[in-house]
Amino acid sequence: LQSREEELEAARKRLAMAEASRRALTEEAALLSRTNAELRDEAAEAGPMRESLRRLEAEKEALLEMVGEKTEQIESMLDDQREIKHMYQAEMAALLERLGAVTPPLARSAP
Repeated sequence: LQSREEELEAARKRLAMAEASRRALTEEAALLSRTNAELRDEAAEAGPMRESLRRLEAEKEALLEMVGEKTEQIESMLDDQREIKHMYQAEMAALLERLGAVTPPLARSAP
């Protein structure tokens, strides 16, 4: 009878441990289920975000290209401006030289 009671007590302990393990596994399964649902929601949101990112990257590339083109235009215009300035200075020097060669009669005859 004593051994039967010991067996019964051991079985009760195993049953309690199995129930505790089952409760822990049930809680873990519920947590994993909630986590899985959250991850599915985040994955569903990621698709439109990826498309938006792709569009923004394409727009950035187009804008960078436009900035590069405008920079080239500005550099070309600055080169043109420098060239025109040099041409103007050369023309002014030539005119002043011609003007110096043709001095007014009053300036020559001044004592």
